[in-house]
Amino acid sequence: MIVQFFVSALAATSLAHAELTLTTRWPTGGDVCVDAPLKLTFNQAPELGNSGKFEIIRASDKTVVDTIVAGAGPREEQFGDSKLHYEALRLQGNVVSIRIHHLSAGESYVVRIDPGFFKDFGGLHDGWKFSTRKSPPKDPNRIIVSADGKGDFCTVQGAVDQIEPHRSKPTSIFIRKGYYEDLIRIGRDKTHIQLVGESRQETILTAINNDRLNPGGNQRCVLGVEADDFRIENLTVQNTTPYRGSQAEAVTLNAQRCVLRNADFKSFQDTLNLSGRVYVADCYIEGDVDYVWGSGTVCFERCELRSMHDGYLVQARNPVGQAGYVFFDCKLTAPPETKRTWLARIDSGRFPGSHVAFIRCAMGPHVPPAGWEITGAPSQDLRFEEIGSSDLGGQALDLSQRHPTARPPNVKIPIPSPADILGGPDHWDPSH
Repeated sequence: MIVQFFVSALAATSLAHAELTLTTRWPTGGDVCVDAPLKLTFNQAPELGNSGKFEIIRASDKTVVDTIVAGAGPREEQFGDSKLHYEALRLQGNVVSIRIHHLSAGESYVVRIDPGFFKDFGGLHDGWKFSTRKSPPKDPNRIIVSADGKGDFCTVQGAVDQIEPHRSKPTSIFIRKGYYEDLIRIGRDKTHIQLVGESRQETILTAINNDRLNPGGNQRCVLGVEADDFRIENLTVQNTTPYRGSQAEAVTLNAQRCVLRNADFKSFQDTLNLSGRVYVADCYIEGDVDYVWGSGTVCFERCELRSMHDGYLVQARNPVGQAGYVFFDCKLTAPPETKRTWLARIDSGRFPGSHVAFIRCAMGPHVPPAGWEITGAPSQDLRFEEIGSSDLGGQALDLSQRHPTARPPNVKIPIPSPADILGGPDHWDPSH
């Protein structure tokens, strides 16, 4: 028994310090997207070391075009018009993904990894080479993004950067199934962009970003859009910041005549920050604290809003006299552990014109009888409105205990319709 114990202990020690071996690497060969992230697969889950570098070298002149230093932490990079901090290196099981942004078309590159960059790894020198493709996409009206390198680009940001500014004709960016772990920024000059996923559940735009990593309401999202006439359809956007990990939008949008349709949006605090004029239809929105907010005029139809923890659904900061956030025929749900989610909250001293309306919406028992939370002095301009509410079984709710400020919609102040959001009937086509 003693001999067996020592043999088992020796085997466990040897396994714990087994040499880390690189089994596959991607990309290789030619015709590689200029925005391709690098992927390394090892024989076991790697650990980061505390010495050495990871380098990308241009083969033609031996210039180092990108370097990651062991233990350096997040680095700053340009995403569209924004400079943001991000994690360039991600470990998931036996796979390491590395985001680089300094490749040129029609060039060859060599990857070098110093010993010590990964624990128990002897390094890599001159054994990994690839070449980027020479030609941009042939069709500027439709760009294909594919994480496996079989499209025009490997990342959504790579496709956005390719689009010429101030287009009057739509550009469709078709995104194939896959995980796209990156931040995305669409600046004001990139108008008429459409992001269309191959699968709502299997085309996933995701990243960790939050107020601690990139402070500010426009900085901490996964997808940030400032361009008018933007559309998104048939995909998922998820901010994977952990619960209570600070404010962390999935989408921040500040633009006119925008549409979010048939899509999922997931985070915890501040999931959707929507300003400008936005129409949201047939979407699933997940969060906990103020997870729909902003200063816009936004119309929601047939959406599910799922409250993952106790908190608040809407914080509307629209100015006095402007319509805010209106929900038609939506469903408010929650897991059993969520006991209390207010429809909206506001400090009327800061935002006296806050406007939120729920019309013919079904609500779970997590919505408290008072419904709304208002602090500050009374405001005649505050509009918290509700009519036709039911429980999830379709039975009419008793609204007699709602906050006294809340009331049915004011017929003298029109509730915005999708046509209003998108610029009138000439701009509104419900089939698109």
